[in-house]
Amino acid sequence: MRIRHGAPVSAILIPAAFFLSVLDPMGQEPNALIYLAYVGFGILTLTFLVLGIGLVRKKPPENV
Repeated sequence: MRIRHGAPVSAILIPAAFFLSVLDPMGQEPNALIYLAYVGFGILTLTFLVLGIGLVRKKPPENV
């Protein structure tokens, strides 16, 4: 998976975790699928961290 896919993947995982964790109509608390939100937040954090490091380390254009 490329780093550019991180933001869309996390945008899918985080809401899906909240939706899928309460599918049981009789449930009083979220089930284990709520941990998908933590995975989504981890992917989002890693994506932005790698993106920020890449932007800081990028060389400026030579013809400026």
